[in-house]
Amino acid sequence: MQPTIVRLLILCALVLLLAPAAHAKRVALLIGNAAYSSEKPLANPIRDARLLARVLKDDLKFDDVKLAENVGRARLIELIDQFQRQAASAEAAVFYFSGHGMQDGGKRNFLIPVDAHISGEVGIRAYGVQADEVVAALASAAPRVSVIILDACRDNPYAGATRSGTKGLARIETHTDQELLIAYATRDGQVALDGKGNNSPYAAALAKHLRQAGQKPLLSLFDQVADQVRAETGNQQRPTRYGDLKASTYLLANLTVQPPAPDLSRVNLDDLKYQQTEQGHRQAEAEQAAAARRPTPAAVDTKRAGQTFKDCPECPEMVVIPAGRFEMGSNEIGYSDEQPVHTVSVPMFALAKTEVTQGQWQALMGTNPSYFKTCDDCPVEQVSWDDAQTYVRKLSARTGQHYRLPSESEWEYACRAGDRHEYCGGDSLDRLDSLAWDTGNSNGRTQPVARKQANAFGLYDMNGNVWEWVEDCWNGSYSGAPTDGSAWTSGRCSLRVQRGGAWDSRPAGARAAYRFRNLTTFQHNNRGFRPARIISP
Repeated sequence: MQPTIVRLLILCALVLLLAPAAHAKRVALLIGNAAYSSEKPLANPIRDARLLARVLKDDLKFDDVKLAENVGRARLIELIDQFQRQAASAEAAVFYFSGHGMQDGGKRNFLIPVDAHISGEVGIRAYGVQADEVVAALASAAPRVSVIILDACRDNPYAGATRSGTKGLARIETHTDQELLIAYATRDGQVALDGKGNNSPYAAALAKHLRQAGQKPLLSLFDQVADQVRAETGNQQRPTRYGDLKASTYLLANLTVQPPAPDLSRVNLDDLKYQQTEQGHRQAEAEQAAAARRPTPAAVDTKRAGQTFKDCPECPEMVVIPAGRFEMGSNEIGYSDEQPVHTVSVPMFALAKTEVTQGQWQALMGTNPSYFKTCDDCPVEQVSWDDAQTYVRKLSARTGQHYRLPSESEWEYACRAGDRHEYCGGDSLDRLDSLAWDTGNSNGRTQPVARKQANAFGLYDMNGNVWEWVEDCWNGSYSGAPTDGSAWTSGRCSLRVQRGGAWDSRPAGARAAYRFRNLTTFQHNNRGFRPARIISP
C-alpha cells in the first residue's frame, strides 16, 4: 500500500476517534399539582413548575421541555413512561414534581396526583405514584446525568391517615452506577413552605442558580440553593440532596475540554492498530471471566414429577414440577403487559412448596430483615431482588445444587398447575379466600405459610401473603418473550418482575396473569420469594 494512502487512512481513523461527540438531547419533565380534588388548592406548584420550565428551555436551551399541570394518577404514570423513552441516551434529563408528596409506614415515597382520595395508608399506595418509578425510569433510560427534584413535601393534607403524620418524604436509596442526583425541597421527613410570594422559596432559589448550570458543578449548585433557602426561611426549611454523582459533574457537558489535535507526522501505524483492537481484547477477557463464573451443571437427578425433597435440614422443601406446555398471559382484563397470550414449553424443575420463611432465612443468612418478626413460619419479607439472589447463591453453595429464582413463565405455569383458573387454584372470590391471605382476611400482616389450601401441584401461598420476585427483567408486553421456560434477561433490567399479590393486595393482584415490577433494590414488608432448583433430566 502506498504511504500516502496509509496516511489518509490513519487520518480518517484519528478523526473518528478524536472528534467531539455531537450535542446530545437535553430533556425535562415538570409537573405542578395544585388543584387537588379533595383538598384546598396549593398556591404555587403550577407557578413553580412554569418558572423552572422557562429556565430550562430559554436559559439552558433544553431540547424537549414537557410541562404538565394538575395531573391525575393515570396521566402521571403515562408521563413517566413517555419521559423514560425521551430520556434514552440523553445528555441530561431533569424531572421536577411540585405538589403533595407522602411516605407510607414503610417509608416509601409517593407523589400524590390531583384525583387522589386518601383516607388511610392503603389509599396512599392505591392513589399515589411511587417516586421509585421515576428513579427506575431514568435508570433504564441511562442519560449521561439525571436530576430528580422533589418539591413534593408541602403540608400533608392527609394528617392522621398514615403513621407518617404530617411528615414529608423519606430518603430514596438509588444503588445505581449512573450519574444521578435526587434533590429534595427540604430534609427527610419534613415539610416545605409553599411561600407567600409568586413562587415557593425553593423554586425561586433553584431558578436563580440553575441559570448558572454551565458554570457550576451540580453538587455545588444545589448546595447554594440550600444555603439560600435556609437563609430566607430562618433555617425552617433545609433542602438536601442524595445520589451517585461526581463532584465535578455539570448538568451541561459543553465545558468538556477536547484533547489537542495529534501531530500526524509522528503517528505510528502499530499504535493505531492497538487503539482500535484494545476494546475488543477487553471485551473478550470480560466474556472469558463471565464464562468462568458460570456454575457447572448439577449431577443427574432421578427425582420424579410430584416428588418432594429437601437438600439440607434448613433448606426449603421443594416440589418437582412436571414438564409441560401452557398458554401464558391473558386477554380477559385487557392489560397490555399480559399480552399477547403465547404458548410456553416448560422443562421439569423444582419449586419451593412455600415462600421462604423467616426461620429458613435466619438459618442460612444469620439475620431476619422482616417487619413482622413474630413467627418463624411466616414468610421472610423486606427482601429485595438482590437479597433473594444472595440467598439462592448461598443455598447453592450449601447444597452443591443449582438454586435460583424461577422464571416468570415457570412461576405462572406452576401457579396455573395445568389449568386456566383466574387464580392459582380456582376462579371465584370464595375459592380465593381458601387459597390466599389478602387484604380481606390477613388482619393487616403476613400469616404463617401453608395454612391455606395448596394448588394442584401441591404449592402453597402462590396467591397472597407476599409478592414473589422472579428472575425476569421487566418488559411492558410479551412481544418477543422466551417460549422455552427461560427467564427474559433483556429489557428494563433495573426492574424485576413480581408475582402473586400479597397480604395487602386486592383480588385483582392475585390473578394468575397479573404482573408487577420494582427496582432490584426495593424492599417492603409485602415482598418475598420462593426459590427454584434445576432438575437435570
